[in-house]
Amino acid sequence: MALMTRGRVPGPVGTDSGSPRGNPRLRYLPGLSRPGPLGLGTAGALLLADAGTPSSDVATDAATGTPAVELIEPDPVFGQPTALQNVDLPLFASQQALPSPEDVVQGALNNCPVAAVLAALAHVAPESVPGMVSRSTADVRSRRRSDPPDSFPYRTNRLYTVQFRSGSPAQVSSFLYYTGGDVAYAHSPNHSASWISYIEKAYAVFRGGGSYNRLNTTTQLEQPPSLNQVMEDMAGPVDFADLQDNLLYRHASDSAALTDAILRDMLSQAVHRVTVAASRSSGIPDGVVPSHAYTVLRRAANTVSLRNPQGGPDAAVTFSFNDFKTVFGAVLQVAPESQ
Repeated sequence: MALMTRGRVPGPVGTDSGSPRGNPRLRYLPGLSRPGPLGLGTAGALLLADAGTPSSDVATDAATGTPAVELIEPDPVFGQPTALQNVDLPLFASQQALPSPEDVVQGALNNCPVAAVLAALAHVAPESVPGMVSRSTADVRSRRRSDPPDSFPYRTNRLYTVQFRSGSPAQVSSFLYYTGGDVAYAHSPNHSASWISYIEKAYAVFRGGGSYNRLNTTTQLEQPPSLNQVMEDMAGPVDFADLQDNLLYRHASDSAALTDAILRDMLSQAVHRVTVAASRSSGIPDGVVPSHAYTVLRRAANTVSLRNPQGGPDAAVTFSFNDFKTVFGAVLQVAPESQ
């Protein structure tokens, strides 16, 4: 497979972004083709084409004068015992507090890119998140696809609108799936904030065609969005470092040799630019999830600090620079011109 290309950077485990300048022979990079348990996708994954807003009708309730919105709730992951519950949590932990990586817990959805990228966004540009998701008052009526077309059993006065970097805004209701007494998918510890839940729900509409299951790596439907697709949707075009073949793909540039100096500099920029790292599929130490996206927090001297978006007391991990190169197979970072 040729490795010289101009155009969008091919993702480590998915497709390129479909840029007309991309080389169709270079849609996939070798070495990260196996799907991980938490969802970096597979080589040969197809981008979902049904992005957009949910099916909705907007009118005005004659009695209250508030906007009336009809929505279809995204389908849950197949086989999970989930129930929709109306959730009234603040978007952010407090009016003064900005989002932080610690707000993010991946939950039961086998798709780590969304959580890892959002944690990185909260780390680098927390002030941008409130501009991405908003809450408004409306007469929101929703149903599942399995409900009769004229039946809207779910009612709320809270409407959440999420704007990704392209496309129309996605609107979702305040209902979230619960399982075992907790929010099933992305959520914050102790339910202190809800921005992560509603952005992920909107992404299930935007890229999942109205289905969490289409974001799930174990789905039998179309393949979920790749890691680089999620980054482009939420943060911008990416530079990609292939640590297995020691190649660097700058956004819209030819490939170049990846040296330790370049990688060190790239990791140092993680405090300024959204950065994630993909762990290798095998040969990694215990405690590291294979083929999993981690949020890169910083490089200090000869160490690299990351966060596992699964959350928990062991979410923060630190490696020496040399160990980092053996544990992780790729680093993706938002290109400087896109921030």
